[in-house]
Amino acid sequence: MTEPSDFGSWDVASKTEIVEAIVRVDRDWLSGCALDEIPWRPDLVDAGKRRILHVHLADSLRPYAIDRLKAARDCGYEVNIALPRARLFDPRMVLDLAPLEPILHTFDLETPIHLAGPQALLVSTAMNQIQLPTPFRQQVGREAIRLAELPATAHLKGQRLENLVCFLMSQVRDLSVVEHDLRTATEELDVVVQNRALSGRSWMLPGSPLILVECKNWSTSVSQKEVSAFMLKAMGKRGTVRLGLMVGWNGYTSDAELQEIRFASGEITIALLTAAHIAEWVETRDPDEYLDTAVRRAMLR
Repeated sequence: MTEPSDFGSWDVASKTEIVEAIVRVDRDWLSGCALDEIPWRPDLVDAGKRRILHVHLADSLRPYAIDRLKAARDCGYEVNIALPRARLFDPRMVLDLAPLEPILHTFDLETPIHLAGPQALLVSTAMNQIQLPTPFRQQVGREAIRLAELPATAHLKGQRLENLVCFLMSQVRDLSVVEHDLRTATEELDVVVQNRALSGRSWMLPGSPLILVECKNWSTSVSQKEVSAFMLKAMGKRGTVRLGLMVGWNGYTSDAELQEIRFASGEITIALLTAAHIAEWVETRDPDEYLDTAVRRAMLR
């Protein structure tokens, strides 16, 4: 995707327009409110849900702004940032934002304001098909792993792993993350990836444009029941899925691994990945080759 080069001219009036557009979508946001815990008045505050929102229009995120956002996060506020979509093409910006774990509200530099989001930083990066240079990709991935390993609610731990996997899949050429946390009439799909190439990699199978990904950031091993349920999800997609990636952060039970082998006679391959695989994937200099090897080995089991 071509990086935007013209950021346009933005001023206080434009910032007000952005704030008004956000409030029209979500009436829980209030402007002009200061925080009790720190001497700062964000652009918007939702005290009930403990959220703050900062509108960022500058070319870079200044240290004082990072300090304020970090202080709010340390006080238990969810950090929301509204910024031009073009800013995500700056790898330094993505790296600076990663520890804040922000929810982004992006928009293009045009009038009237059209907001996209809210989306987690790594999901927004993935959906915008932004691929980072290797050193930045590795540092952002390491930070995402650190967050995924922190004590948290089951829901938050699951979200963090899904965000990380979205990001990793989007860093592979010819793969595009097209859905995240998709709820259909019958089930929930963590991540859906579209294959946009026809040959050259193990996952490029004729007539199967989609790859399903399931994430289990559990303190226990994933069981046979979960592997079987994931296989049924893949089988129920009208033949468009022949590859599934399951990420079990703390591994799999022996019967789960055996169940995956039992499925080997069919047309669908399920690659079972763990936290160790994700760490290797983050550190590799060639994410395409790493995924290709993982898929090929799953096919040959």
